[in-house]
Amino acid sequence: MNSLYFVAVIPPQPLCGKITAVKQDFRERFHSSHALRLVPHITLKAPFSFPDEKKPEVLDWFAQLPVPAAAFRQKLSGFDCFRSKRNPVIFIVPELN
Repeated sequence: MNSLYFVAVIPPQPLCGKITAVKQDFRERFHSSHALRLVPHITLKAPFSFPDEKKPEVLDWFAQLPVPAAAFRQKLSGFDCFRSKRNPVIFIVPELN
């Protein structure tokens, strides 16, 4: 059996709250059952799977990963989507900077 992992940045709470309100609106207006499944985030590394028996090694690797945590600004601009296995995924576009 495999587990799914991904690497992401989670924005500060005030922004998470605003994004969650948009997700709630999408859920209500478009009957999107998965709109609130994940916390707001910016994906840095797309989801990947790894064997369950290797989970301690994967978690240890993540724990040892040196991640400088300097604050930064990220402008968000509009919406876009991509296809997933079951349904399209709608997201707020982070501008490149």
